[in-house]
Amino acid sequence: MLPLIIAPNKILRTPTKELALPLDAKILKLIPEMFAAIEYYKGIGLAAPQINASFRLMVMATTSGPKAFINPKVVKASRTWRRDACHYPVFLALSGGPIL
Repeated sequence: MLPLIIAPNKILRTPTKELALPLDAKILKLIPEMFAAIEYYKGIGLAAPQINASFRLMVMATTSGPKAFINPKVVKASRTWRRDACHYPVFLALSGGPIL
């Protein structure tokens, strides 16, 4: 199982690199592993920096099924931080990149 990086950790605050398209085999292999990790950890989403990878990729369980977001950008976020287990800001909107 992919190990999770827990806050506070510098990689969680470090700007990430954009992924080149088309995606290489390493990234295509990583996406299903990230989906398995969110099921294992009983989460709803996971970003690449949370598994010590500094690039723009996130996966999320949605009501219409699992989705992978390639090169997403946060366009709006709350100014308050959640006090639950993850300690990350609540993202209110995302844009950009293909969704797999």
